[in-house]
Amino acid sequence: MASDKVSVIMSVYNEEIGILREAIESILNQSYKNIQFIIIIDNPGYEDAKKILNEYSKEDKRIEIIENYENIGLVNSLNKGLKLANGEFIARMDADDLAHKDRIKIQLESIYKFKCDFITSRSNVINENGEFLYKVNNSSLNYKKSNKILGIKCIHFHPTWFFKREILDTIGEYNHRDYVEDYDFLCRVAINGFKIITIPEYILDVRVSEKGITKSNIYEQYLNSKLIRKAFKKAIKNNDINIYESILDKGIEVNIDEKSKYINQFNTYKEMSTKLKNERSINSILSFSLNLLFNKYGKEEFFRNMVVKINLLNKESMVIKYGDNKEKNFK
Repeated sequence: MASDKVSVIMSVYNEEIGILREAIESILNQSYKNIQFIIIIDNPGYEDAKKILNEYSKEDKRIEIIENYENIGLVNSLNKGLKLANGEFIARMDADDLAHKDRIKIQLESIYKFKCDFITSRSNVINENGEFLYKVNNSSLNYKKSNKILGIKCIHFHPTWFFKREILDTIGEYNHRDYVEDYDFLCRVAINGFKIITIPEYILDVRVSEKGITKSNIYEQYLNSKLIRKAFKKAIKNNDINIYESILDKGIEVNIDEKSKYINQFNTYKEMSTKLKNERSINSILSFSLNLLFNKYGKEEFFRNMVVKINLLNKESMVIKYGDNKEKNFK
């Protein structure tokens, strides 16, 4: 196992230098040392980032820098990184997150232990200042339960991904599916018969920002996610990737009036959910319940989340096979 090389792929755009340094060093200081660290600079004008990345690459030969001559976006940048990757395994990393010291070691050991192809994990969520906000307590999932939940919602944090490079030989690179490229990638992995599991360890601190790219595009993300769910359910049932691709090729239509309605209702739902979580009072429960009665999109999100939670409570979701006959039940 120590001979296995892991290619870590990270794209840099406009992350603050201090935060970028923390992300880089969290990978360079991994307890597992046999890595190829591919860093794509997708901001030609970010001279400070170029400078420190060149400094790091001179000190550590495991770093390989790709510099885009124009901004080509995250998907194209990641695809560039995938083409350069020469490791047996690939790990994703975001330029503002923090990998725990044993992240790669744990994921590599787990992919052998559980005889799977693709691993995600639990995460801590931090703010822009590095302060702890909350834990993402996704249950450990075997591949069957993971596939079932993929038909409901994407709950796998993109920066926690760790997978066999051979998957790319079958499914290819990231597709251009606006704001849902990660969801699409996972669905294609599952439809092609590769096993995706979630392990119980917390291996990453994911940084959230108010500048998230989906703020103004959450309706497009919603429509594309809905289309992916429809395509995935039909394709996984028939074991046919062509069904999936043909449904997605139809694309989505964005109605401006409906988009405005969705954004208002979704934001209201999120505000009411936060208030309910923080207060847990009779008034907040009543307000939340009344809002759901007249909030079409909020109601849809609420019930989808409930279905996911019910599935996660099922003990079957926490059983991951060690091979042919041994099992471990994660508490």
